[in-house]
Amino acid sequence: MIFTNVRNILFYIPFPPPYTFNHNYAIVFKISSVPVGASAMRPSAASTSATTVRISWSSPQTPYGIIIRYEIYRYEASTDFGTPIKTKEVNGTILEATVRNLQPFVRFKFTVKACNSYACSEHSGGVYATTAVGGKLCVCVSDLFVGVLQVENLKIFVGLLKLEY
Repeated sequence: MIFTNVRNILFYIPFPPPYTFNHNYAIVFKISSVPVGASAMRPSAASTSATTVRISWSSPQTPYGIIIRYEIYRYEASTDFGTPIKTKEVNGTILEATVRNLQPFVRFKFTVKACNSYACSEHSGGVYATTAVGGKLCVCVSDLFVGVLQVENLKIFVGLLKLEY
């Protein structure tokens, strides 16, 4: 049996007499491994200003130990959401973060990784958020665009109709 992404796992337990120990066999214990279940973290995001986005998520399905930190990654529309940029780290007991100093009115994708003392999980599912122009613009839930527009004092002119919110 082969274990991947695991460290410090092998130690042999000698068999008591009358059994003899054969070096081809060993009892293997899994001490530490990468957190599993990044898809269960389901991040969500909401723009809180023209330059900030608040992200929240759930714990991974199987942490394999204590989660010591979460890493938040952002992807920019200018790179076709292709290259992750590590944006922030938070303590493992915190399940939310605010990403600051973003460009106004730009669409971003965010993912989260859970990290234990051994390694980090895969990226969670992506969540999209667009920073606001002047008020609040809330979007997203897990790779789906579920948009809710909440811009303060927005005035839209459509033909002869004047819509004010």
